[in-house]
Amino acid sequence: MWTSPARIRAKDLAWLLPLGGATAALIATDASTAAKVSNDPSQLHTSRVISYGGEAYSTFGAAGFLFLGGAAFKDDHARHVGQYAIEAGVDAVVVVEVLKLLGRERPLVGDGQGRFFKGGNSFPSGHAILAWSLAGVAAGEYPHPLVKVVAFSYATAISVARFTGRSHFGSDVLVGSSLGYMIGHFVVKEHHSQERPPRPSAHFELTPFVSGRGVGVALNAEF
Repeated sequence: MWTSPARIRAKDLAWLLPLGGATAALIATDASTAAKVSNDPSQLHTSRVISYGGEAYSTFGAAGFLFLGGAAFKDDHARHVGQYAIEAGVDAVVVVEVLKLLGRERPLVGDGQGRFFKGGNSFPSGHAILAWSLAGVAAGEYPHPLVKVVAFSYATAISVARFTGRSHFGSDVLVGSSLGYMIGHFVVKEHHSQERPPRPSAHFELTPFVSGRGVGVALNAEF
């Protein structure tokens, strides 16, 4: 996962460039947009209540429930989904803690400019990355449209709540959400590639032989 930037291809620029541009634009305007968020106590309270769904105990709890439930009821698929979700959550925690070393201040700290390298922990949003990593696994393992709608709606609600609750800037949420989805997708893809049987390759073999008519070489080919 950490070496994936070295494997970027030209086709990946179709989404990398817009994501990079949107992130840069949000960082440039974060202070002004965050200042326009309402300070209404009711809105802030509602946002923070919704944010509970992105806490580690909520995301890992849901993953653990799937894993233990699948094990108890002998549902291998549910158990695997829980396993992948736990793995994606751990990966997300590692990634977000490394990036938080950038030390960005939160919207309500200081003058609200969200400066980096000031010892803060605003960038990126940990709630968003955990929620989207869980949603990415769920959507990847349960392809039914309704599951995807529920999973992505849940993750979107958590992300938006982190902004409207004045806990994060818009760029914090965008980067956290994007990384979370990519981590969830990556974990599912990697496990499926490991489970897929290796593709057989062509095999050729030359075998000398002796018969009553002379000596020769037989060519055996397997495809």
